[in-house]
Amino acid sequence: MELFRYRHLALGCAGYIVGLYVSYYYLGTFSRLIFLALAVLCLGALALLYFTTKKRSMLDKFIKYAPLCFFIALSMIISLISFGRGENILKYTGEERQITTEVSEETWENEHGGIYVIKISEIDGEKVKCEAVLESYGRALDKGNKISLYGEIRELSDNKYGFSEKSAYLDDGIFISVSCEEITLIDGEIKETSFFKRANKFLDSRFEKNLNSDTYAMFSALLLGNKNNLDPSVRRDFGRLGISHVLSLSGMHITLLTTLLSLCLSIFKMPKPIKLVLLIFSIAFFVALTGFNDSSIRAGLMMSIYYALRLLGRGTDSITSLFLSVTVILIFLPYHIFSLPLILSFLSMLGCLISSKIIKYAKLREKIKSRILRYVIYTFITSFTVLGFTSVVILVYFGEISIFSPISNLVLVPVFTGFIYYAPFLLLLCGIPYISVPFVFVAESATEIIEKIISAISHIRGISLPTYGFWQTAGVVGILGVFVIAMMVRRKYLFKVLATLSVFAVFFMIGTTANIVEKQTSTYVSAFDCKDGDYLMIEDEGKLSIIDTSKVKYGDKDFASSLASAFCYAEIESYVLCNYSKDAPEYISSVLSWNIVRELYLPKPMGDEESIYFTEIAEIAQNQGTRVAILGESLTLGDNTFEINRVKFDRSAYDSVSISGKINGTTVAYFGASSYEAFDYFTEKHAPNADIIIFGGSGPKYKLEYSYSLDSVDYAIYMRDSYDYASEKVKNATQGKEFLLKNDYARIKIQDA
Repeated sequence: MELFRYRHLALGCAGYIVGLYVSYYYLGTFSRLIFLALAVLCLGALALLYFTTKKRSMLDKFIKYAPLCFFIALSMIISLISFGRGENILKYTGEERQITTEVSEETWENEHGGIYVIKISEIDGEKVKCEAVLESYGRALDKGNKISLYGEIRELSDNKYGFSEKSAYLDDGIFISVSCEEITLIDGEIKETSFFKRANKFLDSRFEKNLNSDTYAMFSALLLGNKNNLDPSVRRDFGRLGISHVLSLSGMHITLLTTLLSLCLSIFKMPKPIKLVLLIFSIAFFVALTGFNDSSIRAGLMMSIYYALRLLGRGTDSITSLFLSVTVILIFLPYHIFSLPLILSFLSMLGCLISSKIIKYAKLREKIKSRILRYVIYTFITSFTVLGFTSVVILVYFGEISIFSPISNLVLVPVFTGFIYYAPFLLLLCGIPYISVPFVFVAESATEIIEKIISAISHIRGISLPTYGFWQTAGVVGILGVFVIAMMVRRKYLFKVLATLSVFAVFFMIGTTANIVEKQTSTYVSAFDCKDGDYLMIEDEGKLSIIDTSKVKYGDKDFASSLASAFCYAEIESYVLCNYSKDAPEYISSVLSWNIVRELYLPKPMGDEESIYFTEIAEIAQNQGTRVAILGESLTLGDNTFEINRVKFDRSAYDSVSISGKINGTTVAYFGASSYEAFDYFTEKHAPNADIIIFGGSGPKYKLEYSYSLDSVDYAIYMRDSYDYASEKVKNATQGKEFLLKNDYARIKIQDA
C-alpha cells in the first residue's frame, strides 16, 4: 500500500469506525458478542505469536494487525454499552407517562411553546438516563429548567414535516420524542455556564457591539464558531457554491491560527519543546472556547497529535493523526458516527491529505515552475479529490451537488483565509475609539462585497445539480473508489489508476444529462401535509412550483428549512401562498432564506391588516431577489394554468381553497375545505371531470354522503384524516391508486400527452 504504508494504527482506527457503524445498522446483541469474541481471540493469538516467534520477518508480517483486532473489539464493547442502552429506551413508547426531566437545549421556540432537547431522569418513578425531544404546546421554557410533565412518548419518525427526525437526532443518541400540553416547573434556575462559554459570549458581544449584523455574524462564525448568528440565506448561498466548509471551524481554521501564533512565538525565539507545548495548549483552549463542536475537536485533536509526535521526536503522519483523532471522539461520543458535520469534516480532510500525497508522488512541484499555475492545479486537484470523497455522503443527505465547487475554492478560499487572519486583530481592536474605525470599515465593506458576490453567483440557474439516478451514483461511487485505490497502489501505477477517473467522470456526466432530460420531459404532481397545512407541488420541465394552502400558524420553520433537502430541489420556480396570517411575514422570510424562490404569488390584500402583511413580505422578497406577483382567480405556473377558488362560509373558520387545472392533458383538482358547504361546493363543481383528486385535511369531515360522481378519477390522495371521514361511495369510486397521506409524501408521474 504505497500511500498507506506503515499506518497500522490508522488501519486499526478505520476498523473501529467501520465496526461501530456496521454494529448499529446490521448487528444485534448476539452478533456483537460473536464479533467481540473473535476479535479478542485474534488479539490473543497475535500476542502469543509476539512472545513465541523469534523470526523477525514473520513477526512483522502478523503483528501489524494487532491494532485492528484491538479496535474492532473495542467497537463491539462500545456499541454494546451505548447502542444497547439507547435501543432499550424504546420500551417506554406508545403510552402517556409521568416524566421528570431537565431542558438541555432549545431547538426552536415561540411564545406558545417550542421544541427542546431534554435529559430525562425519571419515567413513572423509575430512574432513567436518556435524552429526548420535547414538543411543548403550553409554554416556552429556558435552558436548565427542571420540569415535570405527563406526556406521550413516541419513537422518532423517519418522515415528519418533510425530514427524518431519526437522522436529525441520531448523532445525539436520541431515539424518542415527548409531546405534552401541561408542564409543571420544578426549578427555574439556569445553571451557571462554564468559563469558556462565558468567554465566548464576552468575545462574541465585542463583535456584536462594534460591527453591523452581517459582519458580526461572519467574523463570529469564522473565529468563534457561532454559526447560529448567520442568516440562513448566507449559509444556503455558501452551500450552493460548495464552500460551506469555510464557515465551520475545521482543520483550515486551526492550521491558520496556529501558524499565526507560531510566527508570533518565533519572535521571542523560544526553544522548540516549549513552543510545541504552548501550541498544544492554545489548540485545546481554542477548541474549548468555540464550544467543543465536532469539527473543531477533530481538527484540534489531529493538530495536537501532530505536534505531540514532533515533541516526542517521532515521525509525524497526518493520515494516522486524522484517523486517531476521529477514533478518540467516537470512543467518548459513539453516536457521533452518524454526525453529518463529523463525517463530512473527516472525509474532506482525508481528501485533502490524499491529494497532497498525490501531488507529491506526481512531482508536480518540480514539473511546474510557475507558482500561480501550481496553485491553480493544486487547488483543482484538492477540490476534485475532496469532492470524490464527499460525493456519496452529499448524494445521500442533500440530493444535490455544487458544480461550482472547484472554482469557488480556487477563488474564494484565499479571501476567507485573509478573513481568518484578520479576525483576531479585529477582535482586539474593535471598540477602541478612533483606532478601530479603519479596521471596522475594511471588515464591513469586505463582508458586504463578498456576500453580494456569493449571493449573485448562487442564484445562477443550474449552479447546483440534483444528483440522483443510477449512472450518476455509479460515477460518484467510481470516483470515490479510484481515490481509495490510489492510496494503495505503487507510485508507478498511480497515473494509470487516476486515468480511470475519466471513465467514471463520463458516467457521472451521462447520469447528470439523463437526469436533466428526464426531469425536462416528465411532469409530477406531488402533495405534502405539514402540521395544519396542505402543500401541492408541480414538477414540470425540471422546475418546482409549490402551492401553499395552509393558514400559517407560528411560522412553520420545519417545513421551510426542509424543502430543498426533502424534495431534492436546489431552487423553487414559483411559490404560491393562498392565505395570510399574522405569522405569514416570518414564515415567508424563513422559506426564502432556506430556499431560492424565483417567483412569489401573494393573495390580493383585503383590509389594512393584510396590506401590512403584503408590504412586509414584498420587502423581504425584494431583499432575497424574489419577484412578487398578485394571486388572482387564474394562476399560470410554467405551461400550466390553474383556477383558484377562495370562498368563506358561515361554518368555516378560515378561507376554503380549491385548485383545478390541466397538466399535460390530465385534470388535477384539490379540495381543501373547512366546512361541508365549501367541500360540496368545490367537489360538485370540479370532481366529475378530474383525473387526479387531492382531498385536503379535514375536507369531508362533516358529511358522509355525496351526490357527485368520481367515476373518472384515476388517483386519489387523502390528506391527514380525510380518508377516515370519506364515505364508502367516495372510496369505492376511485378507479386507480389511492394514497393515504399523514405527514407523508405522495408523488404521481403524469405521462406526456
